[in-house]
Amino acid sequence: MEIQHNKLLSSGVSPSSSSKTLKFSALPPELRDEIAASTKELELLKKSNSLKSVNYDMERIYNYLESEICTAGGQIPVQDRLAVAEFGLLESQVKSLNDVDFDNVDSDVLSVMVDLVTGYKQRLGIDYYVQGVKIDVETIKRWLSEVVTSSKKGLGFYGKGCKLLYIDLVFSFSLLLKALQGNTLKPREVR
Repeated sequence: MEIQHNKLLSSGVSPSSSSKTLKFSALPPELRDEIAASTKELELLKKSNSLKSVNYDMERIYNYLESEICTAGGQIPVQDRLAVAEFGLLESQVKSLNDVDFDNVDSDVLSVMVDLVTGYKQRLGIDYYVQGVKIDVETIKRWLSEVVTSSKKGLGFYGKGCKLLYIDLVFSFSLLLKALQGNTLKPREVR
């Protein structure tokens, strides 16, 4: 609908004009009426979508809070109680918007409600999206150097342990051969 509205506005701009400004007073009355009707219809549709979005978001917030409280068991944390209280305030404000005749809903009040509900969702962690992910090369280099350093230490530790195990096995095998040849082992060697 917005694309159609923009096409309608563009049709009022003369092709010979160097600037793309619309002189509303210079338009034919039929086109002015059509643009005004289109503008009003577009604003109503935007208000309708905003109100539906707020109602939908409130339902999602309710479901989220309900699941959080149900998993809390017997003790409900203070943060959850505060979140429920804030939800109650928002819900009463949204209910008053829903009770008013739709044509009388103020666009500014509706945009404030959209902002409040969106902010509340963000504080709860609902619909948290990371935008513009950046790769920090320095952090990755530091992490890789730490991984390499700890890997070297670990491999050195296991290498030394394997050498000690090999020395112990060779010594044990030599003592076993000495005993099999009939030599008497000293008590320390037996241990």
